[in-house]
Amino acid sequence: MPELDVTTKICNTCKIAKPISEFYASVIKIGAGHCKQCHRIYQRKYYDEVWYPKHRAKLMDKGKIRNNSQEHRDYNNARNKRPDVLMKRRARITLIHAIERGEVTRPDSCEMCGKKCKPHAHHHKGYEGKNVFDVQWLCHVCHQAKQVEHCGCHALR
Repeated sequence: MPELDVTTKICNTCKIAKPISEFYASVIKIGAGHCKQCHRIYQRKYYDEVWYPKHRAKLMDKGKIRNNSQEHRDYNNARNKRPDVLMKRRARITLIHAIERGEVTRPDSCEMCGKKCKPHAHHHKGYEGKNVFDVQWLCHVCHQAKQVEHCGCHALR
C-alpha cells in the first residue's frame, strides 16, 4: 500500500500541491477544500458579487458606507468650496493647532453642565477671524442642544 504524504495537500481549486500550512485547519481536518490563497480569492469574489449588492442599501441607511455617486461627489465638491464652509474649516483648524501648540487650553469639563469630559469648542460668536478663539467649551449633549437652539437642526450626531 502506498504511503500518503502528510506534509502536502492538493488544492481543489488551483490543483497545486502545497504545504499543509497553506490550508486552514478546518480544511485539513475534513480533508478537502481550497488553499488560503484560493479561499481569499473566492471570498473577495463572493463579497463583491453577492454579499455587498444584497446589503448595500441597508448599509447606506445606517450610515456605514457613503453614497459615492457622481451627483453626491459634485454636491460635496461644490459645498466644500463655499466661503462659509471654508471659513468654518479655517476657524476649526486654527483652534486645533493653537490647542496643540499650547496657546489655548481645553478644559476638562463642560461650561454649561459641568460634566467631566473632553468638551467640544462651540463658536458662539461665529467663525470670523476675530472670534476664532472665542469659544464655549461644551460636552456633546450641550453642544448639540446649542446647535439646535441656534439653527433649528441636529447639526451634530
